[in-house]
Amino acid sequence: MSDRIINGLGACINSLNQVIGPAVEKTGDSLAREQVALMAKYLEFVTQRLNLSRDRTRYELQQYIFMGVEIQSLFSAKNIEAEILSTHTADAKLCLNNPDATNQELDDASVLLKAEISRITRSLRKVEPELRKLIEQVIHKYSRFIVDIRRAWCKPQNWESDKDAVPELEAILKTASTLLRTL
Repeated sequence: MSDRIINGLGACINSLNQVIGPAVEKTGDSLAREQVALMAKYLEFVTQRLNLSRDRTRYELQQYIFMGVEIQSLFSAKNIEAEILSTHTADAKLCLNNPDATNQELDDASVLLKAEISRITRSLRKVEPELRKLIEQVIHKYSRFIVDIRRAWCKPQNWESDKDAVPELEAILKTASTLLRTL
């Protein structure tokens, strides 16, 4: 299926570059010309990344699971129950380990887990400032990995001033497949 999608995207890119672009060029409309070029470049980017989309979504869910598990450990050490976090973490693990889970299901599991972590952190603002600080440290630790993969994902778009500082997407995903075995 994705071969047909990639071929279809390729056809759209060719149409933009070889038919629509030259036709717009004749009108002299610089804004339209710019938009055609941006559409073609974005479709090229999507074509490059399409086959890695599921792996990226799984990687981000994996990081939220690690975050959830570590936060649960902090709660357990203080004898505090975090039932909703436990449930969302367990559900996220099931989703991640389900080979038939769709990208949307993986993303939904991330959203639920992320929202519960955020809710817990906010609720501890005044009650348990020491615990909140520890949770924030866990969030920062795993957020770095999520930011790294998002930067690596967009690396072909040349937004980074120092591309060498951005890790390669394939290297991140290879590491993730090794870590997946620990869940």
